[in-house]
Amino acid sequence: MIIDSGKLKENLKSDYKRNLFNQRKWEGLKQKLNLDYKEIKDMDTLNENTIDMFVEFLDKHNLYFYRNIAGRETGGVSIMDPEYNVFSDEELINMSLPYKGHWWG
Repeated sequence: MIIDSGKLKENLKSDYKRNLFNQRKWEGLKQKLNLDYKEIKDMDTLNENTIDMFVEFLDKHNLYFYRNIAGRETGGVSIMDPEYNVFSDEELINMSLPYKGHWWG
């Protein structure tokens, strides 16, 4: 579902508290964004303040957050392991996605 920035902050903080959005996943997003946006370097340690700054950063640069639920199975137990990504306008167009906005799936 497409959500606004306020809901994105709320949802990311919820995933953070449940250790779904963690430092490892944050480093992956930073690595992608660091190529084009040097200010992302200032957001080192993942915490609730970093999440607020990150969503404001996305809005400032017209970037869209994407969360997709993925699962994996370990020892017969299913584990929720969301994938997180960020896309620009151009990337959304190239992927032929029918929406502009933060996607929370």
